[in-house]
Amino acid sequence: MLSQIQHRFPDPKSQILLFEERATSLFLTHALPLLQANYSIGAMGPKIKEQLEYNLEVTPISGVYSYAINLSAPSILCFSSGTLDQHKGILRTYKSWATSFALVGRYISPKKKLKGIVLGSLPYSLSLFGAMESLQRGVSPLVFSSEKLRFFDVLEENTSYLLWLTPVHCSFYIQALKEQKIVPEKRITTIFVGGAFFSNAQRTELQQVFPDAKIYSFFGTSETSFISLKSPEDTTDSVGVICPEVAVECRDEQHTLVPPNKEGTLWVKSSQNFTKYIGNTTAHEERNGYISVHDSGYIDKENRLYFRGRKGRTASISGHVVYLDSLEIWFKEKLNIERLALMARPHAKKEHELLLYISEDIAPSTWKELKKKAQNTFGNQGVPKTWIYCPKWPMLENGKTDYNALHSDV
Repeated sequence: MLSQIQHRFPDPKSQILLFEERATSLFLTHALPLLQANYSIGAMGPKIKEQLEYNLEVTPISGVYSYAINLSAPSILCFSSGTLDQHKGILRTYKSWATSFALVGRYISPKKKLKGIVLGSLPYSLSLFGAMESLQRGVSPLVFSSEKLRFFDVLEENTSYLLWLTPVHCSFYIQALKEQKIVPEKRITTIFVGGAFFSNAQRTELQQVFPDAKIYSFFGTSETSFISLKSPEDTTDSVGVICPEVAVECRDEQHTLVPPNKEGTLWVKSSQNFTKYIGNTTAHEERNGYISVHDSGYIDKENRLYFRGRKGRTASISGHVVYLDSLEIWFKEKLNIERLALMARPHAKKEHELLLYISEDIAPSTWKELKKKAQNTFGNQGVPKTWIYCPKWPMLENGKTDYNALHSDV
């Protein structure tokens, strides 16, 4: 394959080679050799293909396309956020990915050839990272397109596995164990959870599913990769300790540094930071080598990071700005339910009102008590108008909640 590509595309800095999902086995075989030959790579699904259609060129290999772009170094293209119809392309150099791999390597025993397990569609950042992390250690990963339980059936005896999950994925396995659809699985020895806030309560429940696993959670965006990492022993409400060689500044609206434990906008400087977006977007800002995607939080004196929400996930209620992400985390912890979401809809007198979408039925008495606790903690602006039972939870292909699908019901 490499010789065919080199013959057709002699200049590796002029395109990215994108693999369709039907060509996943080709990707797993040839991704590293192509990167080592200075080519850039990525994966794509049908919707992404439609989005990039006019820039794609067919290659001699079925299921592999070329995307024309000028690059200064071999890179990897992944996709993040968005909806099922719109995706944000994130381009990072292979060198920056290698820095992230090295960071993960600090927590993996070199004596074990852990085999990676990836859940979710390969084009998306967490899935692609998990697959590439395993490949660069010389171990071909298992790739599954969803959270289904079937991967338990194909695990080899006397083999240890490294599992990459989102918190929504975790909730499916926790529920499956409660319903006795699965039994505890001991061949999973290391787990990394990313993509959203992961609570201590959920970690405890996931430990019942994978009793021998060391469970790490991490915080970061596709633009920055790892910002902080939380060890299995960390019981704080943080998203972990800021990673080595990563600088995080917390600044106010005037871009002035704020002291420890005071909330502000997070700015990140790291050799893991991305190069640019594919497509037209202004989802970040840059200043003096730091980038921000408008996450809000604070840093304590022990260098732990606390996430509070994202600028786009706010609502004004009776003159008060409410951070939906922060409030959502509170409700998830009180109910110990991951598939839960807060949405705001327009209201003539209060500007907006809150709706709570939830995947599990709750008793009226529980709902009444929860509203009282929310009012005591946040005031009237933190109390949802009503809750909506949503047993069939809408998910994006990257393993996260599809807020737009929920929003269509608001």
